[in-house]
Amino acid sequence: MALTPKQRQALVAASHRLKPAVTVGTGDVSDSVVAQVRAAFAGHELIKIRVNADDAPACDAIAADLAHRVPCEVVKRIGREVLLYRPLPPA
Repeated sequence: MALTPKQRQALVAASHRLKPAVTVGTGDVSDSVVAQVRAAFAGHELIKIRVNADDAPACDAIAADLAHRVPCEVVKRIGREVLLYRPLPPA
């Protein structure tokens, strides 16, 4: 599910009003964190998470791990906040 640059731009614009739905600590991503992110996607296509990592590569690694395990798409990382996108299932 690759996003086009226009889609990413629209999602970033829509994310300004969002507050972080989940806060992720440092270290490995646990199953409970994955479950919380999946629950945050209930009824939402776009969520913002906060990652308490010391540096950008650690934050990127956590975001990539979450994207793989949830599954979802990383839209953008801005500082310690990561935008994740997963389209709603058809009704």
